[in-house]
Amino acid sequence: MNVPSPDERTCRLIGIVAATGGPQALAEILGVLPRDFPVPIVISLTLVPSFVEELAARLNQHARLEVVAVKDETVPAPGKIYVSAGDPYVELVQGRLRFRPSGRDDQAKNVLFRSMAQELGPGAVAVILSGMGSDGAEGMKVVRDAGGFTIAQDKATSVIYGIAGFAVELDAVCESLPIQEIGPRLLSLVAE
Repeated sequence: MNVPSPDERTCRLIGIVAATGGPQALAEILGVLPRDFPVPIVISLTLVPSFVEELAARLNQHARLEVVAVKDETVPAPGKIYVSAGDPYVELVQGRLRFRPSGRDDQAKNVLFRSMAQELGPGAVAVILSGMGSDGAEGMKVVRDAGGFTIAQDKATSVIYGIAGFAVELDAVCESLPIQEIGPRLLSLVAE
């Protein structure tokens, strides 16, 4: 496994993708992170866009950090969590979160991860949680190949091991962890 050493990377942005079982897993992770967490987090979920504000409000009940719906042209700020529904796609371009219309050949979560890899290289951290399908796994591989760090939720704690399992098969994952260990691992990555 090609895992970048701490000297080769400085965590600048964390991207998290999830689908079925994702909101519960997110509550577990976000509840561990302290109010002064120094890195922005962007979350891409498979859900109806009209529910993004509601999900942000629900996650705010579990998180010490502020959770908001992504707005076009947002500059990600430390200590904030940005939630996106995946349509329109959100990507990182010149340090800003931008909306992009969905393309036929793209998958929303791959777009987020690929843009993070392109912008941040080893400064990107990609996390895949429970969910069906493969959306995000190929993008996670791009993050890993660019020197970023990647984490997948393990099979035992996933409601559905589709996305994470596909990422493992692609050799896109640096570490596969139980959900209760992902938040503490993010803390240690930021501390490194």
